[in-house]
Amino acid sequence: DVFFNDSPLPNSFSVKLNGLSVLAHPAPATSHFKDVNILGADFCALNNLEVLVNYKSKEAKLVFLDHQSK
Repeated sequence: DVFFNDSPLPNSFSVKLNGLSVLAHPAPATSHFKDVNILGADFCALNNLEVLVNYKSKEAKLVFLDHQSK
């Protein structure tokens, strides 16, 4: 439960995703999913995201549809 290997990881913190501030809630170290980071479906729907997953190349891409160049 440390951030950058030295500071204790807080229960929540703000991160920027494509210029949008998002409140992140990391899983506790005792959780079954302690090494998994999940971007909630509610955030994706609220911000009109398109999620593209290419299993062959093992790549994923988030497209913010409202922030694309026209």
